[in-house]
Amino acid sequence: MNFVHREGSRTVIRQIPFLLFVIGGIFSLPMISFSLFHVVRGSDAEGKYFTLFFGLGIFWVVVEFVATRERFTIDQEKKTFTRVVSGLFRTSVQTVNLHQLREVGVEWRVNSRGRRRQHVFLYGPAEPVLVNTPAKVYLDHSKLAKLIAEAAGIPFAGEKTADHFR
Repeated sequence: MNFVHREGSRTVIRQIPFLLFVIGGIFSLPMISFSLFHVVRGSDAEGKYFTLFFGLGIFWVVVEFVATRERFTIDQEKKTFTRVVSGLFRTSVQTVNLHQLREVGVEWRVNSRGRRRQHVFLYGPAEPVLVNTPAKVYLDHSKLAKLIAEAAGIPFAGEKTADHFR
């Protein structure tokens, strides 16, 4: 889900995968609730501590490795585009100068497993810069590209599809 927030000359686009948080909760909640129920009651259930830590571990794996969040900050004053990808512990930052960009586009590409994915690229005089996580199939990356183009004030090139997909 995309959330857009404007603060003066800055535009912040946040992508938060609520659906994956819910799925992580659904998979881990039965184990955590079983364990907490028996720990609080003091009953003699077999494996209550293991189940508690296993449920917390499952939720941690979903939050850290599957449900990463992305934040795009477009600062018109400084003419920078910043992408921050964060999980529970890891964070990666990518910064691009807006002066160098000509357009924003979406390309459909095939990965090593033969699946089609949308890739959002920023085109400039040098090589295109990838600004999304293509493996996230729950997001519509063309909407993201249109939001970036609108907020950065650069044209949207549209979607490019290879001929063998048609």
